Amino acid sequence: MLGMAFLLSSCLKSNEPILDYRGINPAVIIPNSNFPSMTVFPTRAIDSVFGVTTLNLTAKYAFQVPAPRDISVTFTRDDALMATYNQTFGNTYLPLPADCYVMPTSQAVIKAGLQVGVLPVTLIPSKISGNSNYVIAFTVTNAEDVNIANNFKSIVYTLKGK
Repeated sequence: MLGMAFLLSSCLKSNEPILDYRGINPAVIIPNSNFPSMTVFPTRAIDSVFGVTTLNLTAKYAFQVPAPRDISVTFTRDDALMATYNQTFGNTYLPLPADCYVMPTSQAVIKAGLQVGVLPVTLIPSKISGNSNYVIAFTVTNAEDVNIANNFKSIVYTLKGK
C-alpha cells in the first residue's frame, strides 16, 4: 500500500510555468508612447489648445517591483521627431513655439516605491494662433542608470489652434 502511494504521488507534477526574471533589467518607458506607431493612421489634431491646457509627460519604471530609489527622467523637446511625424503622415502641422508652453523643469521624478512620475507641461492659449494645427514631441533622453526602452521613449502631441 505504501509503495502504491509513493508511485502515484510521483505523477502529481505541476505544469505551471515558473517565472524567472533573472537577467531582465528594469526600463523606463512612456506608457502612452505613440510614435513611431504600429498603425498606419496618424495621431489626429483633436485637442484644442483652448480646451486642453496641460500635457502630462509620464515616465514609468517598467519592472515587476516599484523603483528602489528616486529616478530622474529627462524629457527633451524633439524637433526632428516633429518633422518626421509631418513627413510620415503628409501633415503640415507647425512646431508649437517654445513661448506657447511652460515646463517647470525637464525632469519627471519617479519616487522610490512608485512606478510613475509625471512632468506637467502647461500650454498658454493666449500665445497660440487660432487657425493653425500644431505638433510638439518629447523624447526620454536620460533615466540615470536605468535602461530607456527604444520603442516607448517618445510621444507626439497634436493640437488644434482653435
